[in-house]
Amino acid sequence: MEGAKTTANTVLGQLNKTQTARAPDLGDTFPGLYDYSQLSPTDVSRLFGKNELADKVFVAPVDNWFGPVQSGYGWHLIRVNAIEPAKTASFDSVKEAVKHDFVEESRKQKNSESFEKLNKNFKIQIG
Repeated sequence: MEGAKTTANTVLGQLNKTQTARAPDLGDTFPGLYDYSQLSPTDVSRLFGKNELADKVFVAPVDNWFGPVQSGYGWHLIRVNAIEPAKTASFDSVKEAVKHDFVEESRKQKNSESFEKLNKNFKIQIG
């Protein structure tokens, strides 16, 4: 893992010297996208986990590469191109998300209740 961090530091130096705006071919393959836009802190945590990357991306300098920062995927170099102030979401834009969250929470609660009933009536033996 330290080798990956060392490589990332070397690449960071190259990127800052050349003022390169994008460099997906300079890193390892990645299962996600190479470019993200208009992400909230919640979005970043959902994609990369609650970690150093999620903490530092929103305090990063604009138009400069920084890092390496670590996520569950490894070491990342990040370039923030713009920061937009937060906006209040409209009702319509959050309606589906709230509905989804409600249905998901209801499903979890019903599953938990069902498992409790099963647990009272059956002896669970592992192994």
